[in-house]
Amino acid sequence: MDGEPIHHDLLKAIEVPLRDEEHITFGTGVDGFPAFVLFRGHDIKIPYKVLLPDKLYSDFSILVTIKPDNNEGGYLFAVVDPLETLVQFGLRIGPAAGPGQSELSLYHTHPEDRFVSKVLAKFLVPNFAKKWTRFAFRVLDSGLGVPNVTLFFNCIEYGSLLITSVAWKEQLTFDTASTLYIGQAGGLLQPPGEFVVTKTLKTSFLL
Repeated sequence: MDGEPIHHDLLKAIEVPLRDEEHITFGTGVDGFPAFVLFRGHDIKIPYKVLLPDKLYSDFSILVTIKPDNNEGGYLFAVVDPLETLVQFGLRIGPAAGPGQSELSLYHTHPEDRFVSKVLAKFLVPNFAKKWTRFAFRVLDSGLGVPNVTLFFNCIEYGSLLITSVAWKEQLTFDTASTLYIGQAGGLLQPPGEFVVTKTLKTSFLL
């Protein structure tokens, strides 16, 4: 798609000055820059349309700089339907079956899939608990009617998947009453996890 990307900084969902300093504080991030520290029990949520468009375009990327506090992982962010039972769009770190690994999962669920949150792509990466890590997902229309998903891990192209099981024929339209959560996916799907995130949790869309 032609044109300049539009950037959406999801960490703008965190109010500054901080209103919940018991569960959200400032810390030191990569290269000495400030970072948000999220403790278990935080509750960062806003209507999705404050920071995201009504429709998720077919070409987009997600950029993250993070240091998980433990191996449990959790959702870095999630756009959740009004019933809080479905992740329409989100990113999750999870423990992998093998030792020394983590799993990065990108969620992308169309409204007609009312019962199951859909994982568009997932990658196994080296475990990075308590380590500052940068990674990015890039999703592009392959031109074959299916998406191509690429993971960049610590600035290296780590892997690429052609998702042939998904028809890439329409934009993902969010439910008008959906909620954007940061560091969780709501109390029913997954409670808040513990993370340190710099001011790099962004989605970019090509229009």
